[in-house]
Amino acid sequence: MTLFADQAGASQSLTSNPVDTIYNELHPKEIRLVKLLKGQWSEKIRCELVQAPLASRPSYKALSYAWGSPRATQPILLNGYLYHVTLNLESALRRLRRTNSDLTLWIDALCINQSNNLERTKQVSLMHDIYSNAKEVIVYLGEVLHHGSIAPKKATSTTTTFHGDDRDSEKLSIFLNGSKAKTSSTSFKVIQRLDYAFEIFSFLRLLARKPDLELLSIFNLSSRQCFDTKYQESLFEGLRQMMLCRWWKRIWVVQEVVVPENITMVYGSSVAPWTMFVNAADWISNSSTASFTVAQEFSTVLDYFSRIILDIERMRNHWKVRCLGPWSFDDPTALLQLLRRFGDRKASDDRDKVYALLSLAQSQTFILPDYSVGVREVYIATTLDIIKRTKSLAALTGDLGRKDRQDLPSWVTDWSASYDDRNRRRAEDIGVYNATSGCQLYLVSKETSMEKAFLQFLGPSWGNIKSNHTYIESFNALLGTSDWMRWHDPEISAENVEMITHDSCLRAAARFCTAAGRFAPLRYNDRGMIKLEGLHMDEVTAVGETVLSDEDLSSVVYSWILLLLGHTRDKVLDSIRRKELGAAFRSTLCAGRVATNPETTGTRDIDANDHRLIRAWCIKKVQSQPNLLFLEDELFKDIEDLGPYDPSVVIPPSIHNAIELATIRRRFFVTENGYMGLGPAGMQVGDHLYILLGGQVPFILRNPDPAYFARNMFEVVGDAYTYGLMDGEAMIEWREIASNTIETSAGLYACFSRWYYKYRIFLT
Repeated sequence: MTLFADQAGASQSLTSNPVDTIYNELHPKEIRLVKLLKGQWSEKIRCELVQAPLASRPSYKALSYAWGSPRATQPILLNGYLYHVTLNLESALRRLRRTNSDLTLWIDALCINQSNNLERTKQVSLMHDIYSNAKEVIVYLGEVLHHGSIAPKKATSTTTTFHGDDRDSEKLSIFLNGSKAKTSSTSFKVIQRLDYAFEIFSFLRLLARKPDLELLSIFNLSSRQCFDTKYQESLFEGLRQMMLCRWWKRIWVVQEVVVPENITMVYGSSVAPWTMFVNAADWISNSSTASFTVAQEFSTVLDYFSRIILDIERMRNHWKVRCLGPWSFDDPTALLQLLRRFGDRKASDDRDKVYALLSLAQSQTFILPDYSVGVREVYIATTLDIIKRTKSLAALTGDLGRKDRQDLPSWVTDWSASYDDRNRRRAEDIGVYNATSGCQLYLVSKETSMEKAFLQFLGPSWGNIKSNHTYIESFNALLGTSDWMRWHDPEISAENVEMITHDSCLRAAARFCTAAGRFAPLRYNDRGMIKLEGLHMDEVTAVGETVLSDEDLSSVVYSWILLLLGHTRDKVLDSIRRKELGAAFRSTLCAGRVATNPETTGTRDIDANDHRLIRAWCIKKVQSQPNLLFLEDELFKDIEDLGPYDPSVVIPPSIHNAIELATIRRRFFVTENGYMGLGPAGMQVGDHLYILLGGQVPFILRNPDPAYFARNMFEVVGDAYTYGLMDGEAMIEWREIASNTIETSAGLYACFSRWYYKYRIFLT
């Protein structure tokens, strides 16, 4: 037992963390709210929990903050009992507490019984409604941290509130008048006494007013000459430190600031509306920092601030219209896009890397938060759900080898690992390719038969068809042919049509659709393995170096040229359908795409002019590196097919950007029969190039064990750009195989089984 005295001076017996006493059971759609009781700055934090149904629309403010380390805690009084919270939460409560009135808040760490997984599951499902119904969301960034050689100020109860309007005039006057003294050569000691939160927020308020910074003493030329910008250094370091606060990297931030109407930012002693941050970021984005002279490191801080703020604001604006750039929150790919876009954000629980984003894609996912399920199962279920929703293998694209967890199947993305931005951008562009001619997938689970899964894929109207005759007519209309009838079970023929049933029609139509490359099943078993149809294209026989950064792009690209020239040219030309070698290599360098224009994120197929520009890029890069000059003759002799080179040609940034995006963290490869392409950094000689039905691009697969090859069992290394296989070329071969098989087989069902076995792929 621990004894504490309450504010009135009475003694109360307190139990440390008495969870069962504090938390009563919640009814469905009911939440807890925490009442932060009034008190003086130095007094112990006291809170009370109350329960309220969401339907009654209770009045409260929601807190958004970074939890901090669970091992560093501070006690508060919760319902009269001692309760330990993280240091950051205790600081937030102390900063938000009023001296003359109570404040009603929703705070996840207090309002949810964190030791009850069932309650956590139910409450996390309500968090979208909790934050969207809040009167205001308060973002607590933390207290001002120590930076440089300046001792940190002790937190005080004084609070300065910015409003983003004329009420801020007096505060700006104090800031501007004070800055004059701060830039003088005799008063640098005053910097040690600065309230950095006030200085930073005042500066942001000034930027939001769209000023001419050259007219301000802290930015004009005379003050820079006078004092070497010591105050500027301190000010921008303070801004940089604010943007390094853990809050900016939290995964839950996405939901917590996207759905609410009103947001207030709190940093140390200063408070400001979110709109002030947005207006400041907007001014930075629309103004060239070259228009006022600041050091490069200061400009970098401003640009970073602007990019982070405007990215969040764009999400907020898109959410209001349920649209996110080129895709919609109601799009089947919404969850996949969200997972990729915010994959670099942090979560204390790896399951929250998925759960924190579910409400933003709530109409396009069957996944529900469940903290009784392990991380591995959550990530597998998420990948399968995305496959079912998108009807494609979009979830398998990207560098699947970048995993922190070792318990995941190769075909499952590790959402807890940091997601490389270029990898994300490449994966988001996968939709421009069409390697399997639009073939769609339907998911067959252990609990669902193939017939039932195919019926669900076709849509609810098919379940209402009762007549066999109507079924046959409906499939004839859907598929545009009656050839699917030939894929019935062997005992069913034109002479015994009475044996035709709904299920036999579904089986026959499903087989026909798979053979035609229109719809194909993907089967999942509980051992973490998926089964799907695919076509083995070739084996990788040569792999180039990995481009690690823009700095080594030129040298690595030319090592790729050497690798290509050393390969059998006839094989290469044969695999790319007798196209010129130069055209194939240039297309591969940029994955066949360049930006539509500098103002948009869209891309288009490269044209003849782009080929000339890429050729010029290659030659200029050679000429800029003396150790590569010997390659110039080889370039003109073996990879030159565009006529005379014009050395005066100006290469637009879009060409370099396209090559950089396509190649960084990728490897050039050539196969046994001459296919060339770009694959994941982890690929190696001996890997296999496959077309998997439902994939927009080819894939690189690997046999984990030689014995697996005979059983068609592979690990997924990643997706690949492969020249000559990006627009459905392999599907011609796929359909020819199916057609020849059915024509030469005595028994169609037996033939289908052999064909099916031969081309079925198992991914572990």
